[in-house]
Amino acid sequence: MTCGKSFFAVTHCISNAFGRYGHLVGRYPVWFIVVPVVVCVGLGVGFLFRSNEQDIELLYTPINSRSRSDREKVKALFPDRTHDYYNPMSLNDHALGGVVLFRPKNDSNILTRESLQEIKDFVTKVKEITFNNSEGDVVTYDEVCGRLDGKCEVWGRLILTDDFWDAFEKGTLIFPFWDSPWGTVDLSVWLGNVNKTQQERVQGAGAVKVTFTLRQDSDAMKKLSLEWERAFIDYMTKLRNDNFSTLTFAFSSSHSMGDELDRGTKGDIKYFSLTFTIMITYASIVCSGGDCVSTRALLANAGVVAATMGILASFGLFSFIGVQFVNIVGVVPFLILGIGVDDMFLLMSCWSSTLGTRDLSVPQRIRETFRAAGIGITITSLTDSLAFAIGASSVFISVRNFCLYSGVAVLFCYICNATFFGGCLALHGRRVYSARHTLTCQKVRPRKDMSEEGKSCCLICMCGGAAPDKEFADESVFEKVRGSSCPKLFCGHRSKSSSSCCLLHTWASPSGGSCTS
Repeated sequence: MTCGKSFFAVTHCISNAFGRYGHLVGRYPVWFIVVPVVVCVGLGVGFLFRSNEQDIELLYTPINSRSRSDREKVKALFPDRTHDYYNPMSLNDHALGGVVLFRPKNDSNILTRESLQEIKDFVTKVKEITFNNSEGDVVTYDEVCGRLDGKCEVWGRLILTDDFWDAFEKGTLIFPFWDSPWGTVDLSVWLGNVNKTQQERVQGAGAVKVTFTLRQDSDAMKKLSLEWERAFIDYMTKLRNDNFSTLTFAFSSSHSMGDELDRGTKGDIKYFSLTFTIMITYASIVCSGGDCVSTRALLANAGVVAATMGILASFGLFSFIGVQFVNIVGVVPFLILGIGVDDMFLLMSCWSSTLGTRDLSVPQRIRETFRAAGIGITITSLTDSLAFAIGASSVFISVRNFCLYSGVAVLFCYICNATFFGGCLALHGRRVYSARHTLTCQKVRPRKDMSEEGKSCCLICMCGGAAPDKEFADESVFEKVRGSSCPKLFCGHRSKSSSSCCLLHTWASPSGGSCTS
């Protein structure tokens, strides 16, 4: 047996297996609809237990990299002392805290008594921010702040002292290095756009930066500090420039970059909703051929729903078992919708190819549909899942989790198309061959009979129809222009078929056959 004959023999066996499965779907469509819905919704509940990971360094640095292992060694040699001696230069991790940048209104000088007093009052209010921990206890800034000399170290508070103002008024404030009562300090850390004389004496400044430091000397304290950061962000978000008479402000925190990525992902939700709506509309229009009996506009919506069910099941499953939800997973729905709808169009095209044979029952038509399309949708789904499975071996957590969510979503989408959409297709066939209206499911009469009775054109168009008796008769003009995408495994019933169709049919058939008319 040649390689070609072996290949087509295997193809024939697999196609027949899909055909037998399709026949089962055609006989018991309700079960193939209800069970996937229950399973996918049940798995989708797991999404309520999802845990988000926003640590940029954790997500976008390799797992078990040398930099991580070396950092642990450095931490052991130089322990964190943010609890008693805060110094940003001694930190081994990214510093936690909230940063506020002040600028004067109308680009004037910020080094005025009124502006500095406003900053001082602001610092006092921020230090009063509290939050409730997991036990419900109130936690204050004083409990989580980075400390120096037994006090909370607000980085930049030196500018708010009387000594700083006295030196500024007397003209002894030197930039950038000022010999303060506490030793030489670098003012460039807190002052920006400084106006100074040739002798480096400060005459004015255009910006002041204040940093609210936080402890991170233990996992428990780091968790509390991050929660205080959240409370800080909430407070600053509600604050407006109108709250200051001479100042404008901007703020950031160690959460800022992760929050921006998360905000971009959350912004994708509205685009996903828009995409879902567009896909439903597109599928309905493209599949709106035939009449009120044979049209597949509503059936196309079931295909989009099947893809959405696959997405829901994947997200719920991984969220429940603890695979962290990362920001880039938010783009998965856009990928899966495209893959799922493509499989749906292939199944519907193969369904249309069976319409030329009138003596087939609905289960037999579903059998031939899956026999022709089963291999196609299986290969595309398996290859996509395999690609994502390879990506899941990535050393980057963000890429790994994205590929896990995506790969399993492709498989669930495939399963939902083969079960849920297959069942919907069988019910569609029952409705069509009982000559029922696509919206009301009421019996309708053929348009020819209604026309002979003198019914109005509008009534004939909206309420007249019959089961199609020609191949691809239910396809719209859009589908007829692009041509059929269904593999022509089911073509032996036609007296005049294309040579390529009959050749494939002959190879796939164990009894052979002829391609002659």
